[in-house]
Amino acid sequence: MSIGEILREAREKKGLSLSDVENETKIRTKYLAALESEDFKEIPGEAYVLGFLRNYARFLELDADQIVNSYKSQIKTSDTVTSPPCQEESQPSPETDEGLLSGALSKRKGLSLIITSIVVVMLIILAIIFGFLKGDTSRTPEPPNRFQSQVTNTNIKTQKPQLIKIELIATEKCWVRVTADGIEKFAGMLYPGMIQKYQAKNSITLRLGNAGGVQVIYNGKKLPPLGQHGDVVDKEFRKSG
Repeated sequence: MSIGEILREAREKKGLSLSDVENETKIRTKYLAALESEDFKEIPGEAYVLGFLRNYARFLELDADQIVNSYKSQIKTSDTVTSPPCQEESQPSPETDEGLLSGALSKRKGLSLIITSIVVVMLIILAIIFGFLKGDTSRTPEPPNRFQSQVTNTNIKTQKPQLIKIELIATEKCWVRVTADGIEKFAGMLYPGMIQKYQAKNSITLRLGNAGGVQVIYNGKKLPPLGQHGDVVDKEFRKSG
């Protein structure tokens, strides 16, 4: 009985189809059919033939070594097989197509992981260098900025004009006229309890119809009465006064 017949008979005894065997061994159906028909040219290389034969025989619970040796003996006398018998020792024998594919994918995955790790490390180093340089640049101009701010604030304080401020508090009924920097701001009657405030750059002139009935506060300082009750008084407050 030939190798192919042995394999086919063992498979049929187990009630398995070629598709069932493919699902279990991961050997493609066309290669299983080639083994059973002994059409070994359909399989890419003798290393694959030996690997598939061994794996298929083990799955069918046959003597894998005997099947492989029978194949080797057969190809010695066959003109259709051109590969030397020693090829099994010189080449690795893949058990399945899936094994070859998994090995290739594993190598690619490992290489991709190494490249990715190198890129990540380089990016981290560049980020650290960039952050260090940026930090030095941003800290350098701080002292001049603070100095300029202090100078600007000082200039503002020294240039701020001094104003004349007058506050009038009526204690009795009194007619009042207020002129600030030559402009009349108020002319009318004040009644007890009324408070009015004025300010000017150069001068403020007051005319009081009842000087004893108005309390005057000049630049925050309370002044004595500008006159007696019923006196009409004119008073000018200047910046130099």
